[in-house]
Amino acid sequence: MNFIDWSDDYELGDELIDAHHRVFFEMVRDLVNLDQRGPHRLDVSEVLRFLTSYIAMHFLAEEQLMERLGYTDIQEHRRIHRAFTEQVSRLVRELEEDPAAHGLEELLALSQQWFLEHILQEDMKIGPAIRGSGA
Repeated sequence: MNFIDWSDDYELGDELIDAHHRVFFEMVRDLVNLDQRGPHRLDVSEVLRFLTSYIAMHFLAEEQLMERLGYTDIQEHRRIHRAFTEQVSRLVRELEEDPAAHGLEELLALSQQWFLEHILQEDMKIGPAIRGSGA
C-alpha cells in the first residue's frame, strides 16, 4: 500500500495543528509499514492505543482553535470528528478482539482517506481564519 509524501502545502498556518497533522501523517506511514511486514509478525496494539489517544487530543486542540477563531462551521467539523472517532474505536475494538481480523486494512484505508479528504479538504477551510488572525 502506497501513501503520499508530506508536503508543506498541507500546513494550515497554526504551528501546533500542523505539528499534530505531521505526527498523524507519520503514524499512518508507520501503520502501512507494519502492515507490509505481514499479519503474523504484526503487533499493533501499542500503535492503536496511541492512535486513539492522539486523535482525541488533536481533535480537542483543533476544536479549541476553531472556537478561538470564531470559525463558523465548527459544529459540522465536530460532527465529522465524532464520526471518525467512532469508526476508529470500532476498528480498534475489532483488532483487540481478533488481531488476525482484517480490521487493520480497514483502519489503514480509513486513516489514509482521513488524511486525504479531511485534513487536505475540511481542515484547509480553517486556514484562512488562522492566517487572518495572525496566529
